[in-house]
Amino acid sequence: QAASFGSADHAVLLGLDGLSVDALHAALAAGHAPRLARLRARGAFTDDARCTQPSFSLPNWASTLFAAPPTFHGVHTTRLDDDVRPAALPPGATWQISPHSFRQ
Repeated sequence: QAASFGSADHAVLLGLDGLSVDALHAALAAGHAPRLARLRARGAFTDDARCTQPSFSLPNWASTLFAAPPTFHGVHTTRLDDDVRPAALPPGATWQISPHSFRQ
């Protein structure tokens, strides 16, 4: 019988967009990700997650949140259709991460 983590009132999903399992394992082995190592040691994780194809961030995150493929949720590209576009973005906006989004 598999070990159980019990139940919880809340959960946190941590997704590292664009990070391969091989790169994650290399960082863990080299001691470059001690907080991730601690989270893995104390929580539940998988190294077997798969993405939708072709691999675009927006459809993959929608699939993660809906636990369903793009044929179910309708998000197939990086284009933010009115159904999924945050109201703060203009129509026709695309899902992009600006290099200025990251701070050191």
